[in-house]
Amino acid sequence: MSLTAAITSPKLLVGGGGCAGSTLSPGVGFAPGGYLCSSSNGYTFIMQGDGNLVEYNSSSHALWASDTSGEPGNYVIMQSDGNLVIYSSSGQPRRVSGTYGIGGVSTYLSLQGDSNVVIYDSSGAIWAVRWFSPQSYAQEIMWLY
Repeated sequence: MSLTAAITSPKLLVGGGGCAGSTLSPGVGFAPGGYLCSSSNGYTFIMQGDGNLVEYNSSSHALWASDTSGEPGNYVIMQSDGNLVIYSSSGQPRRVSGTYGIGGVSTYLSLQGDSNVVIYDSSGAIWAVRWFSPQSYAQEIMWLY
């Protein structure tokens, strides 16, 4: 299955009305301006208008970024196949979490109160922005496409 075939009609959350919650369920994502916020400690995970997916702390300091700035119109989807994917405005995958087929429909993304962004399936965490060794190397290569 191709990455673009994995989503046909994603539900895009738009952040104009405020925070869209702290989790992304399978098949749900957000377009530029859409964001998640943690239930505590003031962390946000936003798809910026410049195409960069960024996590900020309560002091507006960037903690993590997808390095996709300069690509306006990008959007992010937590796919029902377990993969978190940033797509360009033309529907081409730009970054992937590498978790395709691991969790399936039970997989979701969570912006936690401890600042970590984690993908969970029914067995536990399968990907995170901040893994601890030896997984840190695996996390870094997962975003390559």
